[in-house]
Amino acid sequence: MKTILCFSMLFYASAMVFAQPHEVNHIISPQMMQQTVSFSITKTNQNQTERVSTPEHFRLRPEEQKATAVIGSNFLRLDSNNIQVAKAISDTLEVYVLPELYYAREAVTNNQVLFRILFVDLSPLRFKFDEELFHGGIRFLAIEPNYTPDNHPVQKTLSVPEEIIVSFGMETITLQIKQINWPPNDIFIRAKNPVDSMEIKLLTISNPSGYKKYLPVEPVIILSSARNSIQGFGLQKIPVFIALKGISSCKPISVALQSNLGKISPTTIALSDNRPANFMLRSESVGNIDIKAINPNYLSNYISIRAVFPWLFLILAASGGIIGGTGKRLKGKGKITMRLIVFGCIIGLIAAVAYWGVGIKLINFSFEDRGYNEAMVFGISLIAGYFGIK
Repeated sequence: MKTILCFSMLFYASAMVFAQPHEVNHIISPQMMQQTVSFSITKTNQNQTERVSTPEHFRLRPEEQKATAVIGSNFLRLDSNNIQVAKAISDTLEVYVLPELYYAREAVTNNQVLFRILFVDLSPLRFKFDEELFHGGIRFLAIEPNYTPDNHPVQKTLSVPEEIIVSFGMETITLQIKQINWPPNDIFIRAKNPVDSMEIKLLTISNPSGYKKYLPVEPVIILSSARNSIQGFGLQKIPVFIALKGISSCKPISVALQSNLGKISPTTIALSDNRPANFMLRSESVGNIDIKAINPNYLSNYISIRAVFPWLFLILAASGGIIGGTGKRLKGKGKITMRLIVFGCIIGLIAAVAYWGVGIKLINFSFEDRGYNEAMVFGISLIAGYFGIK
């Protein structure tokens, strides 16, 4: 599916905010192993200490459980064409690595292991219409650096899990990495109203302020209506609202509107930015009116509005005409007959159907059009029954 210009601009803008991580073609380079760094060490009694060493010569002492060394200020993008482990996570998506080295002990052998934590966006934030929430995800994989196509490291269980906190908005999700090399760990993110992209922080013990990243948002078209029913047979029209959700600015896009029943006006509408628009729906016959918006680059929901038989409309129109005609006859001290009642009923129905059905006003009074409501139906029929029609 082709991506329209505004969404492309949004994607690349998000990539720019993503801080343009530097691309590397190695998980751990020889130069990295020889540079002197500070290690944050956790002992078996949970006390913390620090030690300076090179990654190449660092060894956990008997009383130490794990250690972490920060080797950069931001995560890096792996060259998936040259690094097979990146392809193991995803063949198509960009794979990133946290700027930290992790040392831990294997649970079974107590041997020291060195690993790094890779991650990839499982998906941008996509709207789920049944939940009315945006859903996205990040996949993490802790892996040893000696991965090659001919040497797949086996799964190893850590004696002490490594912890990462994923923070977004007012929510946090704690991820405990218990195995390295496989399987990956997935974190799923939900948001109500993200716009353009959503800031996410990856918090570690060595960097409690977190590494920032931005998860892009895929905008969607949302249809909504304040009503779920309408008087049938063309007697009522109501506004239906349409808007783009998940985007702050965009060039106008054309959206086609369709329904299986009823009449929509207009049938094409232009949406831009996050400003809502509306169109009118007039009923036709009775049954469910399914309305959908169509654009090749955006998903949309559909809404269903039920056109009901206009019993209330007919009752109000007939009773208004009868009461109006009866009131006029009583004012003249005339006799109320069945013919008068039937005549008032017919006059009320004619006036109401002419006005709401075809837009013709048959009474000689000016009034403010307030759309369809019960008081208007009864009032116009009442006036028609009392004063007559043109």
